[in-house]
Amino acid sequence: MDFFDENDEITVYTPEGGYHYKIFAAYITENEIKTAEFLSRLPKEEITAMAKTYTEGYRIGFVKAGKPLEKKKTVNIRYNLGFERVVKEAVRQFADMGLKPVIYRAASLSADIGAERGGRIGYFGAIPNRQYDYDHREDMALYWDREYSKRRLDLIKKIYFPRMVIPISYVTSCFVNMLLCFIVIFAVIIVSGAGVNFVALLTLPVIMIVEYVLALGMAMLTSAITVYFRDLEHILGIVSMAWMYMTPIMYDKSIVPERLMPIFNLNPMTHVIECYRAVLYSKQIPDLTSLLSAAGLGIFFLILGGLVFNKLQKRFAEEL
Repeated sequence: MDFFDENDEITVYTPEGGYHYKIFAAYITENEIKTAEFLSRLPKEEITAMAKTYTEGYRIGFVKAGKPLEKKKTVNIRYNLGFERVVKEAVRQFADMGLKPVIYRAASLSADIGAERGGRIGYFGAIPNRQYDYDHREDMALYWDREYSKRRLDLIKKIYFPRMVIPISYVTSCFVNMLLCFIVIFAVIIVSGAGVNFVALLTLPVIMIVEYVLALGMAMLTSAITVYFRDLEHILGIVSMAWMYMTPIMYDKSIVPERLMPIFNLNPMTHVIECYRAVLYSKQIPDLTSLLSAAGLGIFFLILGGLVFNKLQKRFAEEL
């Protein structure tokens, strides 16, 4: 790590056409420079905490996989230029674990560009020619054969990766987007003068949690099955649209014929939407029956999705 000076400063020069790191010989832009400048102003405690998140995540991965970290001698560090100060601290923390860093410049190989769609393995700066990456994005097809696929599959099987993270991260991302939409909803309510019932609003977090649990269960169930039945991905788009029209979003539940009501009540989103409508439009505390029905169906789908996901994930690598 001799390329870091004692003050964690980065030395650059500006040849014609762009910036380059003296040591790294990588193309950089204002983004990388501003990132380095920003990190240089942070207190050491914050940099240490940022690096700790990275190094602890690495260590915990071995613990969860039940693999002995003490058998490892090196650790491969990959990062975007500009994060040198954090990387330097991470190197110190890895050293405390008995690991020496392996850091190298990312190569412009089809295995990096094509397979990962712009992914870089190593340290890297900005991309000077995106057209080049686009033109060579499928170069792996020149040498990808059964033997190469088998080697990659063997590596995947040896690497611990909690697959449950994928549906959880996706649902959480959608949940955050929904929270941002609620800012607009509350703004419209305030501007329109419709008013709110603050007591009823206290139930809103409960409704959101119920919806999150329901969505997570459905995501785990469908994502696990889709790995084995790829066409299901296209069918789900049609099902989702039909599901939306069968949920009283754009119409009130009261207009649904009485004979169809038992079918509508089997739809878990019916109860969730009814609870939202009671709080936001009727300014009332949602009906306890609807809330409990939504919670019960949410827990059911969460348990079902979790069981199916855990059962099927054992052969994800083979199917992928």
